[in-house]
Amino acid sequence: TAASTSGAAAKAAPGKIVSGLKVKVSSKLETMPGIGLERIPHLGVYNFEGFVAYENAAVIHVRVPAKVFTGCEHLREGLLECLAHSVQEVVRSEVKAKGSSLTEIELLHIVHSRGADAPCGRLTCSEREHVNLLYHPWILDKDANFFDPKLDVKHTIRCGIYDVFGVTEAHNPEVDRIEIKEGGAPFMRMSERFVQIHSQRFSPCNLQLTSPSSSLPCQSFVSVVSFKGRLLVSCHLILTGSHKTLMRRGVIARIRKIDSVEDLAKLLEIEAKSNANLRKLCKKTLMQFSEKLVATSKAMRAYPSN
Repeated sequence: TAASTSGAAAKAAPGKIVSGLKVKVSSKLETMPGIGLERIPHLGVYNFEGFVAYENAAVIHVRVPAKVFTGCEHLREGLLECLAHSVQEVVRSEVKAKGSSLTEIELLHIVHSRGADAPCGRLTCSEREHVNLLYHPWILDKDANFFDPKLDVKHTIRCGIYDVFGVTEAHNPEVDRIEIKEGGAPFMRMSERFVQIHSQRFSPCNLQLTSPSSSLPCQSFVSVVSFKGRLLVSCHLILTGSHKTLMRRGVIARIRKIDSVEDLAKLLEIEAKSNANLRKLCKKTLMQFSEKLVATSKAMRAYPSN
């Protein structure tokens, strides 16, 4: 299944970016021309009109040259500190496997505003709580013209989902008996998946995960993806806007106005400590995401002159 993006992709909100080895705040991340999708992984759903991306209420983007990451122990360990041990092990393994071919390490912290439920884009599935993890904007060459009718790009990536809360695996290739590379997002393991762009469409409809819309006010997971000389670790926090405890407090609206890593971390910390309606595990999830932001900012600020 493929999905066009013409008129269907929700415009991504301006994000926050940490560039190079300096903590810088920018009003906008680089986007795909004519589409408006930031060149990062996105969450969203496929429908008959195209891929509809969830709003990114905040994005923290760190890019570090591979030589600096591997050669500077304090920076490397500082950035890894914000990740769960299982994720750290995966990153170390991928860095070692790539060796000299590794050119860049990227670390993302994304706060998503969850959109409405929609039928699964896989035509044989009737589930309405499947969400797609879209890597297409991240892998497409910057000089490629998405609207070129002759554009047909098909890549194989290695990816995996770790450190999960509130989301579960969907369309496991072994369970559903489907092509491995067309399966849902692989949980607790790295596996190969197709990423293809053709006829102005994102294809295939794969890399799903199950994200219940009403049972929890927040969900989280960490995705790791390896492609050519690049390695990307994304920490995702999904806020369910329809959940009364968050909607009434205007959390997402407040996040949109934040312009620094530290302020975002503080807002999540305050929400975790002061919102009496949140369950203990939800409070813990918000606190952990806040702590990831603090650790990332601390690691980057230690090298302001690079």
